[in-house]
Amino acid sequence: MRSHPAMADAVLPLQGPQSVVDMPCYILHPSTTCTSSIPPKIRECVRKAFFVYAPLQLLQLFVFRRGKLLKEPLPVLERTARTTLRSTAFLATYSCAAWIAHCFFHATLRWHHMSIPFICGAIGGSSIMIEPASRRPELALYVLASSLCFMSRGVV
Repeated sequence: MRSHPAMADAVLPLQGPQSVVDMPCYILHPSTTCTSSIPPKIRECVRKAFFVYAPLQLLQLFVFRRGKLLKEPLPVLERTARTTLRSTAFLATYSCAAWIAHCFFHATLRWHHMSIPFICGAIGGSSIMIEPASRRPELALYVLASSLCFMSRGVV
C-alpha cells in the first residue's frame, strides 16, 4: 500500500482507477466497488447518527423532562426512543442517500456533470420528510447555513 498526499494520509491500493471518470467513486470508497461499499456505509451512517442523537435525547430527557419521567416513565421513555430512532433515520438517510446517489450517477449511469453534487444534495435533502413538520424549518436553516459556508469556501 502507498499513500498519496491528496488523500490526507489515507491508504490507497496499488491499482488505480480504471479511468479518470472512476476517480470520484475511487476516492469515496477505495479498493471496493460501489455496490459492495453500500451495506458497510449504511451501518456506519446509522451508528454515527445514533451516537449523535441518543445522548442529545437523553440529556433533554433528564434536564427538561425529569418530572414527567418520574410521573409517567413508560410513555416518556417510549416517546424518547421513538424520537431518537426517527432522528437517527433522518440523519443516516440524509448522508447515505447523497453518497449512494453519487455512486449511482458516476458508476451506474456513467453520468459525469457539474450538477451531480447538487442533485445528490437534493436527494439526500428529501430525507427531511422523515422528521416531523415542526422540526423541518429548524433543520432546513441548519443545513442552509452549513451549505452557505461550504459554498463560500469553494468560491473563495
